[in-house]
Amino acid sequence: MKKTIPTIVMAVLCLSFGTYGQDKRTSPNPLKVGELIPAELLNKTLDLVDHKGKRNEIKLADANDKLIILDFWASWCGPCLESLKKLEVLHKQFKEELLIMPSTYQGADTASKSLLKNGITMSSVMGKSNEFMKQYFPHRFVPHQVWIKDGRVKGITAHYATNEANIRAAIAGEPIKIKTKEDIANYSRITPLTVYAHQKGVKVNTQLTVSPYIEGLGSNSGRYSLDSTHTVYYYNHPVISMYADALDMNFNRIILAMKNAQQYTDLNIEPENRQFNFQLLIQQDSKQNMTNQILKTLDWSFHLKGLLCKRKVDCYVIKKGEHKTQAVTTISGNKQVIKMPVFLKLLNMSQIWSADQPIFLNESGFNGDITFDKPLNNLKKNIPVLEKTLSAVGLKLEKVTRELEMYVLTDAE
Repeated sequence: MKKTIPTIVMAVLCLSFGTYGQDKRTSPNPLKVGELIPAELLNKTLDLVDHKGKRNEIKLADANDKLIILDFWASWCGPCLESLKKLEVLHKQFKEELLIMPSTYQGADTASKSLLKNGITMSSVMGKSNEFMKQYFPHRFVPHQVWIKDGRVKGITAHYATNEANIRAAIAGEPIKIKTKEDIANYSRITPLTVYAHQKGVKVNTQLTVSPYIEGLGSNSGRYSLDSTHTVYYYNHPVISMYADALDMNFNRIILAMKNAQQYTDLNIEPENRQFNFQLLIQQDSKQNMTNQILKTLDWSFHLKGLLCKRKVDCYVIKKGEHKTQAVTTISGNKQVIKMPVFLKLLNMSQIWSADQPIFLNESGFNGDITFDKPLNNLKKNIPVLEKTLSAVGLKLEKVTRELEMYVLTDAE
């Protein structure tokens, strides 16, 4: 039974495909907030291109008396283009005191066409000049902005903090409250997200791992909590067993209505083809919310749909009889005495799902001792012997049809 797990990734920052750093033997040290801009960067001639394709040059030193905002961008990055449009307005508003300097790793032709298409009249640094600056301000995601004032790095941020209030404060030499953007240098899309969360000290709210059978892992299940984080796990378990545990429900209350239910229950199928691993880490404030989340995630993971509903089913009801009979003749010579509630629970319990598991109900009001011959499975499979066991304490067994709450599993649409 092959299952696939879709993965959805959404981002508001774009991965930059430019070179991340250079040869360690020749690269300058990346600059941090508060550090001075070195002369080699201040006086470096940078290549520019505008929306008309016109080429030009500039040095950061030429605008050392202004607030400079370097804005690393790319033509394919939606947030970058929206940021450029916002910067265009701010650039015109503060043109005497502010220099916005877009910068892209892309070539002159691509950069120029993108500027023209998006109505951006500011010239952009491009190509090799961008890569030179990126040595001092390495990043993996764009937009990536660097604020420079009086020859010193005032801020390294994403585009969110670039607004009129912060620009006015920076121009006036006042402190600015902008969050420093720190990209994960070793980012890889194939690395599990949890690695980066732990690296940054971020608490994981939800984490799901589903896999086929893993040899050597054993068959285990359980739940544990750390602070407000709850984890449920099923290792090398049948899918139906996962549902039964999540519901805290016996197998005889689960109806399988899938087209190919046999693939979930046939014990002749090798374990590696019918058992799976499931681990869910979630933040929930109540047991019911957690149960609902587990069930929804099981549905999604195994392409099923579960529904708790009323169904008319055949069952055996324990009722008061007319009189007590003689004790049951010992079959195995190994008697056991337990209370009725436990006896009923064991009657309904089973280790695996099967279609012929009867449902037992107690409507007798009797909660006293039941004496029976072990193993109990003999009674579940031999109704006449069970009837004799019950009659010894004045009870009888009737087979009836009742409308009971059942959990029905079907294929997802």
